[in-house]
Amino acid sequence: MKKHSDETPDWQGQRDKIIGLGESSIRKSYYPELQEKLAELERKNADLKEAYENLTSSEEELRQNYEELRKTERELRSAKTFMQAIYNGSPDMIMVHNTEGRIIEMNQNAVKGYGYTLDEMTNLRPEMASGSGYTDEMGMARIRQAFEEGAADFEWAGRRKNGEEFPVEVRLRRIESETAAGLREPRVLAIVRDITERRMADSALEQARKKLGLLNTIIFQDIQSTIFALSAYMQLAASDHEGVKAKSYAEKEEFLIHKIISSLNFARNYQELGVQPSRWQNVNQVFLYAISHLDSLKISRTVQLNNLEIYADPLLEKVFFNLIENIFLHGQKATELSFTYREDSTGLLLLFQDDGVGIPAEEKKKIFERGYGKNTGLGLYLAREILSITGISIHETGVEGEGARFEIFVPKGAYRISMEK
Repeated sequence: MKKHSDETPDWQGQRDKIIGLGESSIRKSYYPELQEKLAELERKNADLKEAYENLTSSEEELRQNYEELRKTERELRSAKTFMQAIYNGSPDMIMVHNTEGRIIEMNQNAVKGYGYTLDEMTNLRPEMASGSGYTDEMGMARIRQAFEEGAADFEWAGRRKNGEEFPVEVRLRRIESETAAGLREPRVLAIVRDITERRMADSALEQARKKLGLLNTIIFQDIQSTIFALSAYMQLAASDHEGVKAKSYAEKEEFLIHKIISSLNFARNYQELGVQPSRWQNVNQVFLYAISHLDSLKISRTVQLNNLEIYADPLLEKVFFNLIENIFLHGQKATELSFTYREDSTGLLLLFQDDGVGIPAEEKKKIFERGYGKNTGLGLYLAREILSITGISIHETGVEGEGARFEIFVPKGAYRISMEK
C-alpha cells in the first residue's frame, strides 16, 4: 500500500509533463495560423466597421437626397397646381398648336368661348374658328410667323360654333415642349382675348364725344340767339318812353330768360354723358333706383326683368327716371305701369307702358325732339341720346286713349341674362 501511495505523485507528474508537452506542441504547431486567422478577422472586422460607417454615411446622404427630392416634388406640384389654376382660371382663351397648326391642348375658357367640345376643338381648322373673310392659309401664315420669329401679335375675328362672330386680340408665342419619348418639339402658345367689350366701350366713347360736341354747338347757338333777342327787347323797352308796351316787352324778356335757364339746365344734365365709360347694368336694379326718386305709391307696377343686363351709359337711371316722370306729368289717368322684355332673332325689346291717355299719332316722333313738350321738352330727348351711345334705340308705339308704350330695342351683344342672383 505504501509503495502504491509513493508511486502516485510520480504518475501525476508524468501526466502533467505529458500534457504540458502536448500543449507546448500544439501551441508551437497552431499559433502562427491562429495569429493569422485572428489578424484576418480583425481586418474583416475593420472592413465591416468601415463599410458600416460608409453605409451610415450613405444612408444619411440618401436620406438628405430623399428629403430634397420630396421638397422639390412638393414645389413642382405646387407650381403645377398654380400654373394649372392660371391656365384654367384665365379669362383669356389659351391654346397650344403643333407645327401643323392643329390644336393639341386648350383651357376650359377656350372650349367655352368657341362653343365646341374638347374633341371638336382638336380637329378645328383655323378657318372654322375665324370670322368671315379669314381663310385657313391666313391663319397658318400667322402660326408659321410665330414659329419662325418667335412671336406674332394681331387682332382677328373669331367665330363661335353657332356662327356668332366676335373681335379678338391674339398673342402667339413659340415654346418648346417635351414629348413622352423625351424629345423636344416646337409648339405655338396662343393667347386669345375677346375684345368685344373694349370695342363697344371705344364706340360708345366716340359716340359720346360726337354728341357732346354737337350739344356744345347747339347750346351755344341757342343761348347766343336768345341773348340777341333779349337785347333787342331791352332796347325796344328803353325806347318806349311812354311805357305803352313795357308790360309786353317784360313778358317776352322773362320768357327769353327762362329759355336761357332751360338751356343751361339741359347742358348741366347732358354734360355727364359719356364721362364715365359704359358698362353692364342690371335693368331691374337701375329701374328700382330710378323709381325711388318719385312718389311711386300712387301707381301700381308689374316688373318682369329677371336678371337682364344691358350695356349702356351710366346715365341709364336718368332714362328710366324720365320715362316714369313722363307718366306722372302726362299720363293723367294712369294707375299702373309695366316693364317687361321679349327676345327675338334680331335682339331684345324692353317694353315700358302705362294705362294713361297715351300719345297722339302725330306727336310720337316729336316727343323725342329737343324743346318739344308741355314742360322743358328735354327728358325724352335726353333719354334717346343716352341710349343711342351704345346703339340702343327708343320709339313710342302706344295707342292714344289706351296708354303710352315705349319700346327700347337693344341689339345683340348689348344684352345678356346674368346667372348671378
